[in-house]
Amino acid sequence: MSGLHKRLSIPRTLAQDLLSALQVGKGNGWITRRGEDYFLYQGADQDWPALAPSLQQRGETLFARFGKVREPAGQALWRFRMAEAEKGVLTLAAEGADATPCELAIYGD
Repeated sequence: MSGLHKRLSIPRTLAQDLLSALQVGKGNGWITRRGEDYFLYQGADQDWPALAPSLQQRGETLFARFGKVREPAGQALWRFRMAEAEKGVLTLAAEGADATPCELAIYGD
């Protein structure tokens, strides 16, 4: 499809956690990664300075943000949000740091 970044693949468990957080209104925060494991941290922009050092201590790398938080300065990240695929049908959408939508592939059981 024209205008899409290449495909971003995430595990089903991460997709489910993101959808749950976004659907219940707690959908702001960051996603980190350590190896093949992903971690969700809910919060607001003002929480980032306190969270960042603990992520480094645990060896986690910032992967994406979700909801309305802004990226930490100088970091190009993926962004996840809720989107309405059709009337009444919500889905998870992803976009690159430049806000261009990407194809989202979900793997795993």
